[in-house]
Amino acid sequence: MLPVMFSLLGAKLDGNKLDLSTLAFIAWFGPRGIASILYVLIVAHEVGEVSGFETLYATVMVTVFLSIIAHGLTAQPLTNWYGKSHKDN
Repeated sequence: MLPVMFSLLGAKLDGNKLDLSTLAFIAWFGPRGIASILYVLIVAHEVGEVSGFETLYATVMVTVFLSIIAHGLTAQPLTNWYGKSHKDN
């Protein structure tokens, strides 16, 4: 999340600089899971036989699965909170 927030520092929306809650919201719900799966597959393809690849692959899959659950459970409450705190925008 920190790299996403860092990359957006100074970004503007409708002429206004993004506030910390907007940066955090974008960072939390930004795309990450599919990229993780692709990185593992690229490593497997480019490097070939990797010792412990099954463990690496399983770890990434469990992490992505837990991410789906965490983001799914927080989507409605955080969206409601963000919407209420940014009604004037």
